[in-house]
Amino acid sequence: MLGPGNPGAFEFNDAANFPEVANGEGIGRLHSKKGGNMLAVGGNVHFVLVTTFNKDSTTPAGAGPGPGGKTGLWWSPFSANGR
Repeated sequence: MLGPGNPGAFEFNDAANFPEVANGEGIGRLHSKKGGNMLAVGGNVHFVLVTTFNKDSTTPAGAGPGPGGKTGLWWSPFSANGR
């Protein structure tokens, strides 16, 4: 983690930030302080607010609104609960 306000040199160039703010990645803020783009399993992209991202990133396994309790951030096809 590079510190508050420093998004990192390479945060913009992939759609694979780990969905936990605690480990230093989280959502990039290079284009907006309100949120950022999230890549979905179907290949589409949508804008997600930082508050929504933070809430979904800390949702317990199996407690999300999607099938099997998955969230937009925790959606691994290789596990029943998305993680």
